[in-house]
This record gives sequence, structure tokens and C-alpha cells, in this order.
Amino acid sequence: FASDPIPTGESYNFTLSDANACGADQVNGVLICACPVSATLSSDITICEGTIGEIQINLTGNGPWDIDYEIDGVPQPTINTAMDIYTLFVTTPGSYQFISAGDSDCTSDISASDPILVEVLPVPTAIISGDETICAGESVQFEVYLTGAGPWEMVYAINNIDEPAVTITSSPYNIGTDVDGTYTITSIIDSQCNGNSEGAATLTVNPLPTASIAGDQYFCTGESASIEILLSGIPDYVVSYTIDGIAQPDLEISTGGTFDLITDQAGIYELTGITDNNCMGSALGLVTLTEEALPTALLEKGSYVICEGSSQAMIIDLTGSPDWTVDYTVNGLAQTALNSSVNPLIVNMSNEGIYELTSVSDAFCNNSVGNEQVDIVYHPPISIESSEDVEICSGESVDIWVQAMGGLGNIYTYDWQMTDLVSSNENNATYAPENTSLISVTINEECDYNQTFEIPILVNQLPPISISSLTEMCGEGIINLVNSTPSSFVGDSCLWIIEGDSTYECSAFDQQFNLGTYDIELQITSPEGCFNSLFLEDHISVFPSSVSDFYFLPEEVTTVEPNVAFYNLSTESDSYTWSFGGEGISNDFEPEFDFGTRAGIWRVCLSTDNEFGCVDSTCQDLRVKTDLLVSIPNSFTPDGDGVNDYFFPVLYGADASDYQFSIYDRNGILVFDSDDIDERWSGSYRTSTDYYAADALFHWKLRTRALGSIERQIYTGSVLMIR
Repeated sequence: FASDPIPTGESYNFTLSDANACGADQVNGVLICACPVSATLSSDITICEGTIGEIQINLTGNGPWDIDYEIDGVPQPTINTAMDIYTLFVTTPGSYQFISAGDSDCTSDISASDPILVEVLPVPTAIISGDETICAGESVQFEVYLTGAGPWEMVYAINNIDEPAVTITSSPYNIGTDVDGTYTITSIIDSQCNGNSEGAATLTVNPLPTASIAGDQYFCTGESASIEILLSGIPDYVVSYTIDGIAQPDLEISTGGTFDLITDQAGIYELTGITDNNCMGSALGLVTLTEEALPTALLEKGSYVICEGSSQAMIIDLTGSPDWTVDYTVNGLAQTALNSSVNPLIVNMSNEGIYELTSVSDAFCNNSVGNEQVDIVYHPPISIESSEDVEICSGESVDIWVQAMGGLGNIYTYDWQMTDLVSSNENNATYAPENTSLISVTINEECDYNQTFEIPILVNQLPPISISSLTEMCGEGIINLVNSTPSSFVGDSCLWIIEGDSTYECSAFDQQFNLGTYDIELQITSPEGCFNSLFLEDHISVFPSSVSDFYFLPEEVTTVEPNVAFYNLSTESDSYTWSFGGEGISNDFEPEFDFGTRAGIWRVCLSTDNEFGCVDSTCQDLRVKTDLLVSIPNSFTPDGDGVNDYFFPVLYGADASDYQFSIYDRNGILVFDSDDIDERWSGSYRTSTDYYAADALFHWKLRTRALGSIERQIYTGSVLMIR
């Protein structure tokens, strides 16, 4: 017996009796139940400001649970949870007192448990600030102010690149450095917490200015020189220097890069110091500046007379440092300058005119020259007239002439070259050159003139005629005749002569040729009018063609009768080669061939040729079919006498891979079944080796197909087993 639920603290009263109301008992009292709910709490915690702590509460009873608690005596919202391990996340410092915990059945008082103390520590800070500017080689210190509980571990960065961590025991902390860049604090940790940083400091390191000169120089008398000073740093600059050890006024320079010091004072220039807007730097270098005297050029003056082809020496005396360049004019017109590394300068003059020096320069300087001149007078050269340029064809001759004029105008002699000369008479000559030539004639005159004159003779070559074509052909047909003479030798006139028939055609053309032999001639006139011809006797021969043809019998070939006779229908042929689909070859005129028991399609080809080398071939496909022969007896006697003891089909041309032979009794029961073409039936049931006791009639079914065929054949019948 179980009563209805009774709340704890309630009284109960039960009366017990049987069905006859005998033996009644009274049971009563007050029900007192202990609450099973409990809560176990974690210990005190310490957290850093801005982080979250955890208080873990382990619960017993039947969830869900309600938990009441206070912070520093101030009630907090009730916690509702269905988890038996509950985590309370806290950020507020104080004393956490848990009052009660209850499930769906009852509530337990847990206020007697110790409160949990939550301590929140402040985070440390690091502050850096300040901008500094120094010169290279100097250093500076940046102060970092720290809060929190030391010691601290700090990481700072220069231009966003972290430096190694440093341990600090007191604030402020000094960062000593000479590195250009922006300084920031990337990490600060005290003994308890990770902290925050703020601010930045910037260090600007100015490079030291420099000034340098190098390279000795010179200047010409009356001119000035420029000494280039190379500068670095930040303008404005003040540069100090000396000349031959004597200090000079400082140079004040407002632009960077380079500065040109213009001077006409020779000496040794040395830089001694430099400052820019920020720093004092270093100045280096020596330059020796030398003054060079101006060069001069003096001419041996006079007037001279020369013949054509001779010359007069012009002597020029020079002063200064070699090498020299002398500029001059002839009749007031500037000429190509004269160059010399020696003194005096000697120049051979061969042209008439007034030669006057205008300027001279040596290795260092340039100077003008005045009133230095000579006069040159000479006999004029002879002039020559001649026949016009000549153009001939190879193998021809030509008459040419020349006529001299000028010089002293007296007697001229003509000396003609001997090569290709046919004849000559003073200023006339006949030549027959094989190739394009320059015919030279040397003319002499009283002023010892010796002048050679050349007359070009253009010799056009005869067309080098070439013919390309077949020279032999089997059977009448068309041959392409090609004029393979280089196109540059082919003009508008080309004549083909074939066995007396003429055809005007310069390019390739097709010509019909019948059986026989043909002479070919080609005549060509070049664009320059030069004629040539080529005759080829019996150039083209046309032979009878060999023609291959055949047929075979029987037209239907089977594996039962695989022998085939081939009949040759070829013409104009002397030899024959038969190939039978890779199974054999024959050189008989009309062979026979046995293709055996293999079914298939055989490629039979006949190749022929004749005494002229003309060949031909023809092919035909020959199909060999498979004959399927089936023979099955209608009775057998399985009595063990060795005669007709087994029943089986006799097959010819059957595919053993596709075979099924089945035997049934009169009731249609399968008594024998085999896919082995060699297996025979002995008259026994297929699950026993015993013979059937009585004679009987059986039915059979045969499934097979011919070799090389995909079509199955089905045969049925009956057999009588006789004991």
C-alpha cells in the first residue's frame, strides 16, 4: 500500500481493517522530511581590473535550482540554473555571501557557509612623451612614467619594431638611445596584471654635414675655373677653405647638392670646415689649380705653283702643350681641322687657293691666329669625255672611245687595258668581255698628269635555261612542263617546241602525252633582250601502264570448303604478286589458296608490273564463313558392351565456348545438363550413376553457334534408350 504524497510537517492518520471489518488498527503522526539540496562553493579569488573572475557552485538535488546571494550585504538577483555545476562570472570586488539553494522539492539554508572574497587589482600604466632632435653621434634619454606594483616588465618599439623586454624596479624609467624614429610602449606588466600604455616620443637624428672637393684642374690665361664642392646635410651651409694654406673668406651657401667655386687664382685649394643649420661636420679634399699659357701657330708665308696630282708642303710652327688642333680656311671657306702631336706641323697642300690659319688649340687652351696665309696656284686637271655606258649580251663585242681635254692642252697619250681587248687606235678601242667589266684607260699629259678613266660595260648573261618535268610516265596522260629558269632571266618571250608543235608560255603548263618518245626545246629572250635556247632529245617517254584485276571462285567461301581459285584479268603486265590477307603470298599467274578452318574477312591483293617499271595493284575482301554441321542419333544402348554406350551430338564448326546440351525424361525432369562440348550422357540420372532400369524415350535440347558467328542456334529432338 502506498499513500498519496504527504507534505513535510503535515500530520497523517490511517485506519487498517480487513473485508470483515475485523482487527482495525490506527496509524497516525506528523511527517518530517530532510531537504536533500546542498551547495559547495569555490574559494576566494583575485582578478585584475577589466578581467572576469569565476565562482563555481556544485549543486545536489533535482534541478532546476534557485540560488540567493548577497554582495557586501546587498541582495542580488536570484540565480536560476538547470546545471548542477554552475559558474558565476564576477567583475565587482566584495564579500559574496550565498544565502539559500532550492530545487523543485525544497530549499536549503546555506548561509552558514563562509563568504567568498573577490579582490579586483588596478592595472599598471606606462606613459612616454617628448620629441628630441640631435646630431649624429649624440644620444638622448626618454622618461617613461609607471603606475602599479613593481617590479615591471616593459617592451617598447622603435618605428613599430619591438626591442627586447626590460625589467624595471622604479618609476620613472629612462630609455637612453641614439636611434632615429618613433618610440612607443607595446607592453607593460607589473607583479599582478597586464597594463596599458599611452603616448609616443620621436627622436630625429640629423646627419653630420659634409663637403668635399677632388681632381686637379687648370685654366687658361684670361679665363677662370670652376671647382665643384659636393655638399650633404641641411642648408644653409658655411664652408671654410684655404688657398696655399691661407684662409679665405667663408662661403655661405643656401642650396644643397653641389656648389661651384668660380676663381681665376692658381694655387692649392683645401676645405677646412663645414656647418649646416643643425650640426658641424667634416670637410675633405685638395684641388691644385694651374694657369696654362695660350698656344700660338706661325706659318711660313709665300706663293707656290703646282701641277695637278702634286702638292706643296705648308710648315706651321707651334707653341704650347701637345696635342694641337689648327683651324684654317681655303679661299675663306672653313676646312677640316689639322691635328698634330709634333712641332712643327707639316701639311701637303694639293688644291689651289689662299690658305689662312684662324685658330689653334693645345692640350689645355684655345687661341686665335691672324694674318698667317700662303697662296697655291696649279695647272687645272685634264677632263675626259667618253662614250655612254654600254650594255651588251654575253658573246658580243662593243666599240668605245674617250677624249681628254685640259691640262697644258698639248699632247695626250692613251694606254688601254689589255684584258678582253679586241683592237685599239689611240682614243678608240673594241672589247668583248664575258662579264660586266670596268674598262680602264690611262691618259698622260705634259704636266706629268697620269689619270686613269673607267668605262663600265654591262654584260647581260644569256638565260641559263632549265626545264623541270617528268621524263618517264606509265600510261597516256598529262605532264606538267615547268620553265625552272630563274625568273630574273625570263622576259615576255618564251617558246616551247614539242615534236615540232609550238607553244608560247613562260610559266608552267600541262601537256597531253600519248605513248611514245618526245623531243623538247625551250627558247627564251631575257628582259634585257638576250636570246638562248635548250634542246632535249627524247626527253619524255610514255610507256604502257600495267593494269591489275582479278576475280575468284567460289564467291561463297566456307570453312568446310576453304579452297579458292583466283583468275587473273590483268593487262600489260609481266610479273604478279598475290597476298592473301597475311596468310601467304604467291607469284603464280592464277593461284589457288586454302584459307583453312578460320572464318573471317581476308584482304586479297594483286600487284603487277611490266618491263618499263610500271606498277599497279588492286585488292578485294574475301569472306570465309563457318558451316555449322550437327548430327545427333535417335537411340543408344548403354549396356557396357563398348558399342553405342553413350549419347551425344556430333558437331562440326561449333563454338565450344557457347554450348549447352540438356536431356529431359517424359515428365520434363532434367536428367542431364552440360556446357562441356566433350561430355557424353551414359544414360544415368544427373544426380546418380545408376542406369535407368527400363527402356525409355527422352527429349533433348541443344544450344550452340557457329565459329565466328554471334547468332545462336537451337536444336531439339528425342532419343530412345534401349537396354
